[in-house]
Amino acid sequence: MPSRPKLKNVEIPAETPPNNTVIVSGVVENRGSRPDYLTPKPNTCDFLSGDVFQTWKTPVRLVVNGETVDSSEFCLCGDIDCQQESEFTLNHSFSKSGEYHVEVQAITLREDGNETINSKISRTISVSETSRPPSQPSFFDTISGFIGENLGINFLTNKTLGIPNLVIILGLIVIIMVVS
Repeated sequence: MPSRPKLKNVEIPAETPPNNTVIVSGVVENRGSRPDYLTPKPNTCDFLSGDVFQTWKTPVRLVVNGETVDSSEFCLCGDIDCQQESEFTLNHSFSKSGEYHVEVQAITLREDGNETINSKISRTISVSETSRPPSQPSFFDTISGFIGENLGINFLTNKTLGIPNLVIILGLIVIIMVVS
């Protein structure tokens, strides 16, 4: 069985302002078999783990409106004896406002020299002056952090808040609703 790369946990932001670098991250895995290490192939790379054998070259590409703008290549074998998955980060900066079709592709390099897109995940990114950078927290995230840090509230432990803290929280919720 040849290389069978698959993408998972891919994060593509929905919006960004112009000239902001968008970071797309995720994991590429291979559940195919290990290549025949006795017969070197052009679509493999050497891997050393006790014995020397080969793994599959696995390109991952970031494609914007049909054009590859960034890529990385991994050596994944799909066998329990070697690396089956790897995290990746690709990036691109959009210089103009508009809607862009963004696609992440995991590629199978075939023995005949051709390639197949084995897995892909896509999304439309809106680029606008009014867009918030993906790394910048929203107003709600900022207020939630303030409440958690400054009032000592831990929502995960269900800590009792007390009347004064509840009044402050309700006031902040009203402010959030008015601002939104």
